[in-house]
Amino acid sequence: MSNKKKIKQTNSKQHTKLNSQSEQRGKFLTRTDFIAMAILTIAFAIMVFVRLGNNYAPTTSKVFSSPSDNEMIIDLGSYMDIAYLDIYLGSYEDRNLALSVFNETTGQWEIIEKEAKVKSVFAWNKIYVGYYTRYLGLVFRDNVADIKEIVCLDPAGNVIRPANADTYPELFDEEAMHPKYSTKMDGTYFDEVYHGRTAYELLHHMTCYENTHPYLGKELISIGIAIFGMNPFGWRFMVAILGILMVPVMYIFGKRLTDSTLAAIFTCFLLTFDCMHYGLSRISTIDIPVALFILLMYYFMFTYLKKVNHNIGETATKDYDQAYTKEAYKYLILSGFAMSLAVATKFTGIYAGAGLGLIFIGYTLKHFPKKSWKKLLGMCLIFFVALPFVIYTISFIPVVEYVKSPNLLFKMYKCTKDMIDYHANLDATHFYSSKWYTWPYIGKPLLYSFDEMEGNIVSASSLMGNPAIWWPMLPAILYMIFRIFKHKDRTALFLVTAYIAQYLPWMLVSRCLFIYHYFPSAVFGMLIMGYTASIFIKRDKNSKYIIATYMIIIAIFFMVFYPAISGAPTDNAYLQNLKWLPDWMITLK
Repeated sequence: MSNKKKIKQTNSKQHTKLNSQSEQRGKFLTRTDFIAMAILTIAFAIMVFVRLGNNYAPTTSKVFSSPSDNEMIIDLGSYMDIAYLDIYLGSYEDRNLALSVFNETTGQWEIIEKEAKVKSVFAWNKIYVGYYTRYLGLVFRDNVADIKEIVCLDPAGNVIRPANADTYPELFDEEAMHPKYSTKMDGTYFDEVYHGRTAYELLHHMTCYENTHPYLGKELISIGIAIFGMNPFGWRFMVAILGILMVPVMYIFGKRLTDSTLAAIFTCFLLTFDCMHYGLSRISTIDIPVALFILLMYYFMFTYLKKVNHNIGETATKDYDQAYTKEAYKYLILSGFAMSLAVATKFTGIYAGAGLGLIFIGYTLKHFPKKSWKKLLGMCLIFFVALPFVIYTISFIPVVEYVKSPNLLFKMYKCTKDMIDYHANLDATHFYSSKWYTWPYIGKPLLYSFDEMEGNIVSASSLMGNPAIWWPMLPAILYMIFRIFKHKDRTALFLVTAYIAQYLPWMLVSRCLFIYHYFPSAVFGMLIMGYTASIFIKRDKNSKYIIATYMIIIAIFFMVFYPAISGAPTDNAYLQNLKWLPDWMITLK
């Protein structure tokens, strides 16, 4: 056999062997992985959907327009004590209402409240009356008021049906939906009054009230509204689904990161039983969508680097080298696509993208020959600049802007300028705002829902991390930094860069901030903890028992704080006992 033939056969065998190895690497999830991932995903899905929100809400409405049609008279049929009105407001916020009662002795209307405020959209708003009367007059003082239902209540909380209810059929036809105690189950709360409402407006081609963030996240929220209607379950559904999807993504990332099933289970377990991930998955805001897209963009970038790293320093045939490069580039393109979705959802996607770019450029300069830089730079410009710009611009198609223009680019430019101006000029304070340096130790949770029920029972939802996860997270991060300098650990460098890229910008922002701004960084803190666990597993097989014990502790902490984060009816005394730090916003009572 000639030498050329031998070399050809050798190369062919090597090519087959390397391709076989590539296939093995591609199928890195075992049956155990799929079972563990499924169990954790199903467990989180059950937790999220339990008491997510009512799947009904008032839908018919009467629109009052000033001054032609802005008045109504409620005839109770006889003199009664009317304590409150509970008004379910449509898509216009902060409506001003004047209340008056008819004095049959003088034959005159007497004003009892000049400026009652009906504040929250798609929620019940209690308006105090406190009068013994038969006739109650309402005057809506704004140019337009969209009222979906009005319920009259006596001092005992019993519903009084007006004698002339048939005069206003849209306002007194869904009183059966009125809850005995208004909670997050039956209406919008916190930033849902912006994001859930904007999703509704996008779906119905209305001019959007909120223009402070890009629109893709709210367009995704509108899918749930289109399927289930404008009710709490409907406007929270898609966020819940995306929050659930984060669980298997976290598992796969953990497995790719550590090549350990136990470490992947541990990493995913951290996210599954993190209180903030649970809380954000149950509210109709854009924080979960952007966190999912950021997680994906870093996962695909890490996979790309891991794929090309196998080829660096190896002897391979030209054909194999080209095939492997194509496979690696697939993940680079997916990373750019995920980044595009993140930027089109929230501007924090740009912070994450900056960290991603730093990782990519640093790796390229160090590991690729100069002749490859031009091609890689071209791919970078296409998939990390051009593609995000295109997807971001396309996301404005459903937006009905206050400045009418058929030019999509102009619409995008005008809306983006307004968003940037809003954040640059925001000079607001908030009782629940917190400093960036308090976030890692959960210095000030955000109490975004609190409702008093019967007796000492309350419904409260605090946005906070699981202390059993967040408090040990900082030592893990410091350990990663140590590994970067001591062991030149490139995986540690990748994770710390991702963590800092999303945390550092908030240190430079002077506007009021909230603890949920830290969530994307915390997700990478959990990945750091998972990678740390994998190191100890490789060093000492007995460490798996320590990790199992720690996971039990995490689950116990989650259950202890569950009444404070879920909105489940709870004795307020229990919540008081959970105020472990002075500024912990667990209850108001």
